[in-house]
Amino acid sequence: MSANHDPARGESGNVLPFRRSEDPGGRSEGEWAIYDELASEDAFTGLAGHPWFEDDLRGAARRRRGDENPWVAVVLAQGLDEIDARLGPAAAGKATRAVAVRLRDSLRAGDKIARLGRDTFGLIVDAPYAGEALTALERIEKSVRRLVEENPRWEGLHLSVGLAPLWSSDPAAALTHATEALERARAHGGAAVVMTTASRPG
Repeated sequence: MSANHDPARGESGNVLPFRRSEDPGGRSEGEWAIYDELASEDAFTGLAGHPWFEDDLRGAARRRRGDENPWVAVVLAQGLDEIDARLGPAAAGKATRAVAVRLRDSLRAGDKIARLGRDTFGLIVDAPYAGEALTALERIEKSVRRLVEENPRWEGLHLSVGLAPLWSSDPAAALTHATEALERARAHGGAAVVMTTASRPG
């Protein structure tokens, strides 16, 4: 079985794709209860899933205080493919879950986390200014570095991060900006935090 496949998530590794308002078929309340449980949690890591992360983004944007913005980060765990190639899919799966635990345990009160893809995580950092958000992300990155020190066979595993302010006018755009910043981090070799260069919408 490939490391791209999570048993509870299907071959694509994505959470269930729609919500009650987008239901194409007339599910019963019992079926919806099962669906809601699956869609709200990534069964492979125990973290929240992508649809509920989008809800958290909108909620955080509504709660922003004056000129102080929370921040959204897209975090890529790089090196999992190499672990898969060297040690096999079971080791890559174990490393993925270990990274998820380190990310979750490094959060502060008010922060949120979700698994967005096989090796990608979303964070909402409840920090009013960039410096505080960067400090929070540095603590997370150090935690994963310690994880690799404790598991030398996972050498090469590291985090790359894209960061953007969560403007209340368009929280979805903030996620896009964070993803674009992540791509710049990857283009520079990874193992870095890159902040968006996008300007605040008028």
